[in-house]
Amino acid sequence: MDFNTSSTNKTTLMTRKYTMEKLNDKNYRMWKLRMSVILERAQLLDIAKGIIPQPTTIRELIKWKNKDLDAHMELVMHLTDEQIDLVKELETSKEIWDALKERHKPSDRTTNINTLKHLVTLEMEESEGIDTFIRTG
Repeated sequence: MDFNTSSTNKTTLMTRKYTMEKLNDKNYRMWKLRMSVILERAQLLDIAKGIIPQPTTIRELIKWKNKDLDAHMELVMHLTDEQIDLVKELETSKEIWDALKERHKPSDRTTNINTLKHLVTLEMEESEGIDTFIRTG
């Protein structure tokens, strides 16, 4: 990601230049990593994850809603149309983040296949004993 800053009067503007594949049914793990970095850089990840809850005072609520809208926009702009259909009725960035996480969590079958692939590719070093190999495998 390349971030350029430019200054106009007393305001500093952050211009973001990056490209990233939109979330689809096959790229959630990498999309989540990239989106987390984007949201963290914009100081919005804690809003999207619900770590910063919705405040009760009017002044703080307005600030929070603006940040939530920014996070909401970042999330939606990085989704395919099919993924947008899954979250279009949701109101907060946390609801979107959680819905996408739930939708794309690995199934038990996927987890089992990945574990089996890992086990099949394990190789014991000649210098290690079977007990060590089993503990560290």
